[in-house]
Amino acid sequence: MRFHQSRTLGFLLVLASSFYSCKKQPAQSADKGEQKTIQTSHGAYNPSPTQYWDLTHTKLEVSFDIPKQHLLGKATLTLKPHFYPQQTLVLQAKGFDIHSISVAGKPTTAYTYDSKNITITLNKVYTRMDSIEVYIDYTAKPNDLPKSGSAAITEEKGLYFIDPLDTIPDKPTQIWTQGETQSSSCWFPTLEATNQRCTQEMYITADKKFQVISNGELVYKTEGPNNTLTWYWTMKKPHAPYLFMMAIGEYAKVTDTWKDMEVSYYVEPAYEKYARNIFGETPAMIEFFSTKLKYPYPWPKYSQVVIRDYVSGAMENTSASIFMEALQVDDRYLADDNWESIIAHELFHHWFGDLVTCESWANLPLNESFANVSEILWIEHKHGYDAGLKHAQKDLEGYLSESETLQNPLIRYHYTDIEEMFDLHSYNKGGLTLNMLRNIVGEEAFYQSLHLYLTRNAYTAVEIDELRMAFEDVTGEDLHWFFDPWFMKRGHAILSVEHETKNKKTQLLITQLQDTLQGTLYRIPLQIDYRTKQDTTLHSGRYWISKYKDTIILPVSAEQLSYLVVDSKHIVVGTVTHNKSLELMKGQFLYGTDYLLRQQAFEALVKPESAKDNPYLTNPENLNYLSKALNDASPEIRMQALIEFTKRPVPNFETMFAPKISAMAENDVHGETRSVAIYLLSSLDNNTDYLQIYKKGLDAPSYQVAGASLKALLLLNDAATIERAPEFESFNNLNIVAALAAYYIQINDQTHYQWFENKLKQGSDQDVYNLLGLFTKYVLQLSNEDKVRGSNLLKKISTENQQEVIRQNAKTYYQYIDKSLKN
Repeated sequence: MRFHQSRTLGFLLVLASSFYSCKKQPAQSADKGEQKTIQTSHGAYNPSPTQYWDLTHTKLEVSFDIPKQHLLGKATLTLKPHFYPQQTLVLQAKGFDIHSISVAGKPTTAYTYDSKNITITLNKVYTRMDSIEVYIDYTAKPNDLPKSGSAAITEEKGLYFIDPLDTIPDKPTQIWTQGETQSSSCWFPTLEATNQRCTQEMYITADKKFQVISNGELVYKTEGPNNTLTWYWTMKKPHAPYLFMMAIGEYAKVTDTWKDMEVSYYVEPAYEKYARNIFGETPAMIEFFSTKLKYPYPWPKYSQVVIRDYVSGAMENTSASIFMEALQVDDRYLADDNWESIIAHELFHHWFGDLVTCESWANLPLNESFANVSEILWIEHKHGYDAGLKHAQKDLEGYLSESETLQNPLIRYHYTDIEEMFDLHSYNKGGLTLNMLRNIVGEEAFYQSLHLYLTRNAYTAVEIDELRMAFEDVTGEDLHWFFDPWFMKRGHAILSVEHETKNKKTQLLITQLQDTLQGTLYRIPLQIDYRTKQDTTLHSGRYWISKYKDTIILPVSAEQLSYLVVDSKHIVVGTVTHNKSLELMKGQFLYGTDYLLRQQAFEALVKPESAKDNPYLTNPENLNYLSKALNDASPEIRMQALIEFTKRPVPNFETMFAPKISAMAENDVHGETRSVAIYLLSSLDNNTDYLQIYKKGLDAPSYQVAGASLKALLLLNDAATIERAPEFESFNNLNIVAALAAYYIQINDQTHYQWFENKLKQGSDQDVYNLLGLFTKYVLQLSNEDKVRGSNLLKKISTENQQEVIRQNAKTYYQYIDKSLKN
């Protein structure tokens, strides 16, 4: 499963981290200055489940009582003892009504059921040479299960009925499943463990108006009574029960192919024309991963299905991934952003997670770390090194934030709850650790090792040692030195770098400052780049560190250096602190080989921010650096430069910078950068000078540009734009909605309460998070009657929304409103 990074809306809004995942969640950082206690898991040892039986095949025949939100099921399970003889079989089945059970074709009453497990006493002892069939007629009632869940996945009832009575406007009726971690047993009886795997048949009966999607291949559809169809799906290759799936709804199906294999996208009909643009890189991703791994995509088809009200973000159900509704976007959204990372993530799971599965949840990084690194691999391949680096850097920032209060080993046998495994360690740190391993062993050895790991372990469950041994067998090197500290111990590298001239050479002193009692010292190869003042040649070398203090000697004096970067490939999972002179930072800004190096240097050059100490005010050279930043190839640096103008007055603005910024506002190819330039212009005293730029931007393909332009024009009270306001009210994109909301607050409007309420009700969790404050500010200027309505809506959100941060914010805001009513 996958959590996806948040988007930003220029500097108009600070968006919350998104709430979707293949179950990863954002870290909760402590306030600045607050003493932080680093926690770690100290639960009992969690072994892999003992395999008393092997589940070899599952046949399910299901239909639905949609008004009651029940599944009517008949399950036929084929099993055999794993090794030792058995006379008792225990199956997981949560919250069922059991109607009858048969073993080997004969009804039996020799069973007990405690609402979680069915324990069947067999009529004889079975050996591993025997195979039995167990038939169970049952009704699954997921809504009757006790409430459970976590921050990562908000409910664990396995089977979900969306708007079953068709009473919610603009919401389709759907049925879908979510098996990870232990919720498949909420809708069919099974042996619910990651080290079980079986083939599968599904007979699913539903109304003719619905599309029905499941794992594997669709063999046929047959008509039944009461306007129904029965869809027969079969999966002939074994996979784990938590990967079983159904998705049922009124979908439009858009079909692509990869090497004659069907690749399909299921979206709501309104998004059919956008589906290929949303998911259309999938065949290229399949080709890229298949080629790199030298292991073709192993399943008979690949479907991607968008569902409503998903409890997580996406899920890699074998051959049929499901995604949250946020992926249903139009082409204007796609002009600014895309969903390629989450699409790559779920796809790569089909090798790492579905084909080769972690044998216990303690080994979850063998699923999720690979899915996370696949995002870096794909983005780097498709969009270039800088784009891959940017994605990796966001992952690092997320993990480091979490590590301020939580540090655990990646492979975690002592977790206290399964759900805690789905954190930024298993995802971000794990993916970055694999990316570091790629750098250490080299590209060819990395993929050859993965190929060996897959071929050796296909259709089985594995633990971390099997990955290590694959790398050792390919490279010929004992790799305990890498796998033990990075996978089996907590923490990360904290490197401090100092340099000085000694004997006419530069001496680098690199100290490892991380906690070595709970963690360890690391052996890390660092690429070090330098230039001299006399020679513009970039010198690069790879140097290994492994001790508390390591010394590296460069063959030139420190005074000769114009450029010096330690860890220039950014492979260290942790932090590298190197205090450099202003002169070296200038060199890093001018010669940095990637956006991150130049960005770090630029940020250093503009500090401190006080006008008293800032050299910008007196030093023309630094104004030149600001100009260079505005022209940098990287949009991140261009945006950073634009933001500098919001912090202080800059000399020669009108002559030196205004023409460039207005050109960026009109034509910058990066939508977010262009929108930031528009916001900046709209804050100037001569705002009206740029009216035509805003009018051009209003109909730009990019929602970010259009939203910034709309806000600028409404700030100017442009009559033509105000007249068009009703046209924009129908948009649901946050950039547009926020601009209109700010305008209605600005003019003290009294007539748009229902519009605000509708946007809250229709918006995604991310939209709701960002609109809560605007909604509250608007409501506070209305009549007491509307204040009560607004407060009641926020109270409902504070109790019913699935995200804790939204519930808490809604509570805070309705308390503001209630306080104003009392006054």
